[in-house]
Amino acid sequence: MSLTVLTDAQAKSVLDNLTATQLLGFQRHLSKALREYSTNTQSIEDGTYHQPPRTHHSNPRTGTTTLFMPSVGPTGMGIKVVTLSTPGQQVAPAIKPTGAIMLFAPDGTATGLLHAGAVTAFRTALASSCLVNLRSTVRDIIVFGAGKQAYWHVRLALIQKGSTAARVTVINRNKTTAQEVLRDLDNVPSEVKAREGWQAAKLDVLSPDTPDYKGLLQQRLREADIIFCCTPSTEDLFDGSILTSGEGRKKTRLVVAVGSYTPAMRELPEELLLQSAKAPRNDPLDGGAIVVDTLEGVMTEAGEIIHAKIGPSRLVELGEVVDLDQNSSAAGEAKHKDEARARWLSEGNVIYKSVGLGLMDLVVGGYLIEVASEGHLGTRIEGF
Repeated sequence: MSLTVLTDAQAKSVLDNLTATQLLGFQRHLSKALREYSTNTQSIEDGTYHQPPRTHHSNPRTGTTTLFMPSVGPTGMGIKVVTLSTPGQQVAPAIKPTGAIMLFAPDGTATGLLHAGAVTAFRTALASSCLVNLRSTVRDIIVFGAGKQAYWHVRLALIQKGSTAARVTVINRNKTTAQEVLRDLDNVPSEVKAREGWQAAKLDVLSPDTPDYKGLLQQRLREADIIFCCTPSTEDLFDGSILTSGEGRKKTRLVVAVGSYTPAMRELPEELLLQSAKAPRNDPLDGGAIVVDTLEGVMTEAGEIIHAKIGPSRLVELGEVVDLDQNSSAAGEAKHKDEARARWLSEGNVIYKSVGLGLMDLVVGGYLIEVASEGHLGTRIEGF
């Protein structure tokens, strides 16, 4: 068996050229794994998914934190080691997230080694895109942050919903770095934009030095169909009342928060989370739950959830909801619940909180190697 090595540039080359059909292939692989992880529907003979807890180590000398993220599944095992700046640490020069993903066959044979940069940002956005895919209306997209996570969340949304997208707004403290995200989007070939339908979409930047920033921020948030939060923030990114007030609730939206991953970090205001976690009464579009990637991970690592004291009964894992179209055989009360949940995910107020889990790297990394091999990308080491 050979070991396939993919550099960051090679992985990015594959991902940058994805078509909607290829993206759907990635989504199907990931959603199937998440569904099996959340519902334990895979057979014992085929192997089961196990998600050992991740560990981390902080280096005060370099101002960095290294995460170790293992995973086990039917296709084998994997571990990602990634190093990034410790929140609150001022390091010069700035440390960009970097690391590697190692994949193994069930018998322990090494099968893949991938640079973790583009893959990590892509797989996180890919999980979010499973919910974006369900939304009935997407015209206005907002993203907080200006890194790879921000770019890939917007990029995948445009692949899926570009035909209706009218405006993308990047919000960041540093206007220059925010403009880099727009530059990357603008550099997408014109024929690709036309194929995806967003060649006429307006690309915009908001930063604190923008005239009437607070007024524009409130306006854009209330007009947004999707809000992506992709920053390692330790405080709320916006005033919760902007969306929880009567004026803010005139429109429903999907809010995705993926940037914070420790108990000390938070992006979303508590009142917004509590409003979404309330049991639905007269309005089925409120859902009464927050979607999370991993219940155990979020309960111990997501600062927003911990601070708001939201219990597991008000959380639902992504793997339980991303494949509702295959549950159409349900009958009676179960079918009614599925239909109500499907409407909520399509048209309602939905919050998705992700802290990441290793099986995403295992599944997406393995499938990426398959796709790259079809395009003759990567280095193969025989008999490793």
